[in-house]
Amino acid sequence: MEYTDTGPNTETAAEAVRDSHDNPENGEEIRRITSLSEEEASLLYSFFLSPQNTVPTKQIGLFVNEAMDYIESGTPGMIVYGIPRVGKTRAAEYLEMELRRKYGENLPVYYWSVQNLTALSDKEMIGQLLRATGDPICSKGNSSDRMARLVTRMSTAACRTPYRKAILIVDEAQNMRDRHYDTLITLYNDLDRRDYQIRLTVILLGQPELKQIKQTYMREMPQVVGRFMTHEYEFRGIQSADDMIIAALSLENQMHFPNENCRLMTASVFFPEAVRKDPNFTIAGTMPQMFAAFARLGKRSPEEAKMNIPMQLFIETYSECLRKYGAYSSNPAAKPNVKIYMDCARRAGFGNYEGIVA
Repeated sequence: MEYTDTGPNTETAAEAVRDSHDNPENGEEIRRITSLSEEEASLLYSFFLSPQNTVPTKQIGLFVNEAMDYIESGTPGMIVYGIPRVGKTRAAEYLEMELRRKYGENLPVYYWSVQNLTALSDKEMIGQLLRATGDPICSKGNSSDRMARLVTRMSTAACRTPYRKAILIVDEAQNMRDRHYDTLITLYNDLDRRDYQIRLTVILLGQPELKQIKQTYMREMPQVVGRFMTHEYEFRGIQSADDMIIAALSLENQMHFPNENCRLMTASVFFPEAVRKDPNFTIAGTMPQMFAAFARLGKRSPEEAKMNIPMQLFIETYSECLRKYGAYSSNPAAKPNVKIYMDCARRAGFGNYEGIVA
């Protein structure tokens, strides 16, 4: 994926998909799917909602560009906050891919998700970090033994590259407590000492309260802010119809179903009547209608609405449109419109999200 100053270059992405799949290595010409069996259609709805179906978006591109700048400059840490299910975890996956592209596959990038950390002891926390590094005996030893092993594993991995960097991505970081930051400070200092001189960058992903935690720590634990919260970034969802078009194009460009040698022609499969009337019809072209649907549900006009639509809600709304109104449904529509998208957004749980419309 190529990134521009405003996010992922979807035109380049589409060309890359065509180049890589129209001329696959095995020499087989790509099969362009324009119809499905009912069983295949049912499987596809699940595929849309699966974790492996990650959609590159403008917001992801902006975040990756900024995070890469911070890491390259030697920033020790940053916080990234946003409403739930907005796409922060998927953005972290793209950041990892871009880091490995720039610094090589051997760059140590570790991911740790913080769950129910309130009762987690320091020893257990270090064990979880060891598991993130692939340590087969992560549950063995006391706190000191585990920390020594963690420092050795991370420094050894970092020394395999000329950059002497290690990246730790912490998800759900709003669940961390003071003592857990103390453990991170110990890890940071041990890696930074003369014996190793490894630069650790910690990226904290979390919900909006992470910003309030930083404000509190500026007064009470400035050493935490100085190491792990020097920069902050608000990760937002889809904010405009153009953002939604980019997301839809990204989604449709990667629709290879049921395998990599089959390119699903989404509009032709689910809205064949619209394609017969207009061969250039695409579902992405109806995204202004979907955006207007979200705005109306938030009791705003599309022109005045300040939106922050979570990526998960967008994907579920898109999938619901295919499932409830596509050619394989009991009530197929010629093509999506605002009313259809409003119904699909409600079905996808629009009312369960906070902070979508300002």
